[in-house]
Amino acid sequence: MEIAAVKYSILDNGEIIDFSRASVEHNRVLKKLDFAVTAAVKPPCEVFREQSYRWEQDTAAYRMPDLSVCCNPKSYNGVDISAVPWFVAEVISKSTENTDKNEKMNLFALVGVKEYWIVDPYKKEILIYINKDGKFEFVKSMTDFKGRTCFTSAVEKELTFFIENLFD
Repeated sequence: MEIAAVKYSILDNGEIIDFSRASVEHNRVLKKLDFAVTAAVKPPCEVFREQSYRWEQDTAAYRMPDLSVCCNPKSYNGVDISAVPWFVAEVISKSTENTDKNEKMNLFALVGVKEYWIVDPYKKEILIYINKDGKFEFVKSMTDFKGRTCFTSAVEKELTFFIENLFD
């Protein structure tokens, strides 16, 4: 029997949004990805997990990517960040796949995120996109994550990521 657990977020306007809670597999993949990205990123940039962002051009009240990298982050209200992250990764689940591949992806491109990853634990792949004139363009798919996988950011060429057994 599958249990449907829900987490809620209440927006400034009083609207309640509900989200399915992340699966154990989602959190395992996110933890490994976080470790690899954190090891590569240097100040003044910082890695954030489930950090909420708000922007003037954002039509939604806020967005909270699974993993993001923001340089010189500025607090919006003590909780949210108003700066645009240069990197966002979303670990998809069955309940978030459509939002991550469409609504969030389009919004992150519009506000200026430079690199966007869709991490799919079901297909065991990472789809990498870069921002071209406010729209994400597919760059490549990574599928071999056995042992230690090494690859470079599609945007920040000096950043090399080492991921250990991402989907195991």
